[in-house]
Amino acid sequence: MKRLSVVLFVSVVMLTSAFAQKSKITTGVLALQSGKPGEAIIKIEEALAKPELIKSGKDIAKAHYYLSQAYYRAGLDSTLMTTYPDALVKAAENYTAAINHPDGAGFQRQAILDNVEGNLWGALFNAGATAFNEETEGADQKALSYFLTAEKVSPNNFLTNRMIGTCYLVLKDTANCNKYLENAVSIYKDKYINATEGLDALKQSDEYKRYRTNELSYQQLSLIYEAQHDPAKVSIS
Repeated sequence: MKRLSVVLFVSVVMLTSAFAQKSKITTGVLALQSGKPGEAIIKIEEALAKPELIKSGKDIAKAHYYLSQAYYRAGLDSTLMTTYPDALVKAAENYTAAINHPDGAGFQRQAILDNVEGNLWGALFNAGATAFNEETEGADQKALSYFLTAEKVSPNNFLTNRMIGTCYLVLKDTANCNKYLENAVSIYKDKYINATEGLDALKQSDEYKRYRTNELSYQQLSLIYEAQHDPAKVSIS
C-alpha cells in the first residue's frame, strides 16, 4: 500500500510538472500575441530550461518557434536591445530548432505563412550592415556574425555571401574572403547569367536596383585575385 502511494505521488508530481512547463509555453505565446516579447522570452525560456519535463515533441517545437518570434521582435525593439543584445541570433537558432525538430513539420508550414525566413534574414542582414558601418572595436566581427547567421537562415543568398566575403576581407582572412566572394559570384552566375532570362532578370530585380550587386562582387573578387598575383583569375566576367 505504501509503495502504491509513493508511485501515485511521483506520478502526480510528474504530471503536475509537465503541465506547469506546458503552461509556461502557453503563457509565453499569449504574452507574445499581446505585444510583450520580453515576457514571452522569460516564460518560454523557463519552460525550455527543463525539456525533459515537456512530454510532447510538438510542444518543444512550438516553444522554439514562438521563442524565435519573441527574440525576433525583441531584436527590433530599441527598448529590449540592451537586455537581449543577441536577440536576432537567438531568433535564428530557435527558428532552426523548431523547423528541424522531428515534430516540427507543422511549424515548417507556419513559418512559410509567417514569412519567417524572409523577415529574419532581412533583420539579420540589416543588423550586419549597421554593425559593418560602425567605427567601433569589434564591429566588423559583430557584422560577420550577423551575416553568417543570415546565411544559415536563408542559404545561398548572393548579398549575404558578398558581405561575408567583404567582412573577411576587412578582417584580413584571405582564404575565407575568397571562399565567400567566389560563392557570391557563383550564385550570381547561376541566378542571372546562366538563367534563361539572363541579365534582363537581374536588371529588374531589387538586388540590382538597390546594390548593383554584380559589379561590387566582381570588383571585390578581382581585387583579391590581383593582390594574390593571380592574373589568370583577375578577369572573371
